[in-house]
Amino acid sequence: MSRKLPAVAPSAPARAAPATPPTASPAVRSIPDDAVHQLSEWQAILGLPTHTLKREARLGRLRVAKRAGRLWSLGAWVREWLKGGEVRRPRPETNGAN
Repeated sequence: MSRKLPAVAPSAPARAAPATPPTASPAVRSIPDDAVHQLSEWQAILGLPTHTLKREARLGRLRVAKRAGRLWSLGAWVREWLKGGEVRRPRPETNGAN
């Protein structure tokens, strides 16, 4: 006994997955001095983990203002925080003999 399979309507052709662009360098992040954002917005803009800026504010390294129960920071304050964390390479010591 053979069974007949029900007729199946032809399906749409399979769509190819969109090609992923090659990894490019991250976009340039311009921070205007007069920009005003909540800490969560700065975290998204800068691509930082969730609690990074809250911790920096709590430790007094990032300046914030609290209004309406939210933490806000100005672009100038974020730029100051970034500049304050600059890592300088130590210069090699010369002993005077060359």
